[in-house]
This record gives sequence, structure tokens and C-alpha cells, in this order.
Amino acid sequence: MFAFATLGNAAETEETVYFGGAASWAFKKFADINGPLPLSVTATEDWNEVTLTDKASISTSDYKAIKVYYSDLTQVGDNKMQLVIGVKAPGYGKDNWDLDPADYVDVDPAQESVELELGDKYDGKSIDKLTLALKKVGASITINKVVFVKQNGDEEIQSTSASGEVKQVTATPWFEFTQWNMQYLCDKTCTLLTYTKSAEESQKYVIEFAEPTKDALQWLPMAVTAGGDEAPAYIGIPVGSEKAELELNSETEFKKDNAPIEWTSIKSIALQSNCAAGATQTVKIKSAKRIITNTTTGISKVENLKVAKDGKCFNLAGQQVGKNYKGIVIKNGKKMVIK
Repeated sequence: MFAFATLGNAAETEETVYFGGAASWAFKKFADINGPLPLSVTATEDWNEVTLTDKASISTSDYKAIKVYYSDLTQVGDNKMQLVIGVKAPGYGKDNWDLDPADYVDVDPAQESVELELGDKYDGKSIDKLTLALKKVGASITINKVVFVKQNGDEEIQSTSASGEVKQVTATPWFEFTQWNMQYLCDKTCTLLTYTKSAEESQKYVIEFAEPTKDALQWLPMAVTAGGDEAPAYIGIPVGSEKAELELNSETEFKKDNAPIEWTSIKSIALQSNCAAGATQTVKIKSAKRIITNTTTGISKVENLKVAKDGKCFNLAGQQVGKNYKGIVIKNGKKMVIK
């Protein structure tokens, strides 16, 4: 004999959350608190460039060489990417694009690094142009690390930035934000995290800060209606927070023009700075995760129960009957007719 048990089960899935996917204007600095942060970029215009340092200029009195480590290089046709280094000539960017002196070093797709020794021609000059030129639309590369070699042989890792389609993600970021700067929550492929309104599924986002927040931050989920209208929600994170949580479910309310809307999905979730105009705040994230909870109703277990063989009789309603009962009964697990 089989017995079925039905109940509501809540299944939880926990995922690591990454940060990335925002345009370069959306942050003053974006790095990883645990080390170098790779930068993947695809050229959306000819001559898109990756800026290989955040220094305004470099000098041979401090450095003797530059190394760039890369992977996943895809060039377009015979158009090799180039490491470009030099001193901008007067009027650079207005009347001309000349560098004097300069070096243009081809980047080999078969290799994983390129290095340039800074020659005597740069002595006494300030090198203010250091980029990787992608050359053609569609060319792509991941820059894993940029290193300046000091005169004493020590290495100094640089921060990079890029134009074009940029993918830069980390699970443990270090941000420098000005007012309204933000970063999107995504997976490790830089795909934005989303939510579809459902009575069965809820999502909870938990961010743990490496140090208490020092200025105003806010969650910024973007809801979408069935007609395609968008409505952001601004959910404050108190100053001094060590952790921030955001829960999304079918009861979450969004408004547009101060009136509730019927939303169907959330297209993106961001962490945004709400500091004062002109201020800069540093935010260091120790960890971030998403907890997805699915609640379903169904059969929780099926049991094969042993049939009792005690001679007792039951009618079809399951009620025990006496010896004088006439009709169809169940006895020792079998149906029979008593006349």
C-alpha cells in the first residue's frame, strides 16, 4: 500500500555575486582588493585604446621597462594591436596626433606578454602616452596585468581603463565613487543579474563590506512593466554599515511618479553612490552573494506501507466494520464481498 505526503518545500540556492558592466564614467576607480583585476575589451570603433596606467606621466629616472601580460587576443585580419608609448607633441589631440619621441610595438597573438625597455631617448622627458591600440572594430583582448619595472628591479602594478565595449568584473571590488557613480551586480561573465516576478521565487542579495561604509550608498534595482516602462527604486544603505541586504519578491513595490506600478521583471541591480556633489568615497567589498529561494507544493515522499494481516474489515470509506456487515470490504489488504 502506498501513502503520499504533500507539503510546501523551500529550496535555496546560493551564488557568488560579481560587480562590473558599468561604463567608465560610472566610477572614479574600479579595482580588486585582492590584487590585479583583468580587463577584457572589444573594440567598437577603429583605434579604440586601453590606457595602461592612471599616472599622468612617467619618467626613466623612476622606471626602466614596461610589461603587459595578456590573453584571449583576437585581432582583425593582419591588423596587429600595438603598444603605444611616447611624449605628446605640442597641440596633441587638437592639430595633430604626433608623439616625439615614440615607440610602437606589435602585440603578438601567439604570445602572452609584451615588454618594452625604455631607451635613452626618453631621458629627461615625461612620457604621457601609454596605451594599447586595438586597431580595428571587433578586435578583443584581456589584459591580465600591467607592470612598471623600477630602476632597482622592483615591479609596480598599474590600473587600466578602456574605451569601447568593456568587461571588467570582480567579486571583491574596491571602488572610488563620486556622486551617482555605480556598479552593476552580475555573474562572472559580466552578465547582469535579473529577476522575474514570481510568487514561487524570491531573491536576496547580501553584500559584506571590508570596512564600514563612510558615506551614503543605495541599492538601485530597475523594474520593468509589461509595456516596457522602467521604474528605478532607491533603497538607502545607512552610513557605517558592515553589511547590506536587498530582498526581491512578488510583494516588492515600485513606483513611478509616486504611484505604484505593475512591474513584471527587474532588468538590473546596481550599487550606487549617494554622496554629496564634489565628494569621493571609497567602498571596499569583502563578499557578495545572491540567495534564490524557490517555494513549490508537491509530493514530498512516497511510502510503501506493509499491509496489516489482522483480519479486520473496512468499508470503502475506510471505516472499520463488524462481523455482521454485508457488502464490499477490505480485509488483509484485499477487496472482497461479504453476503
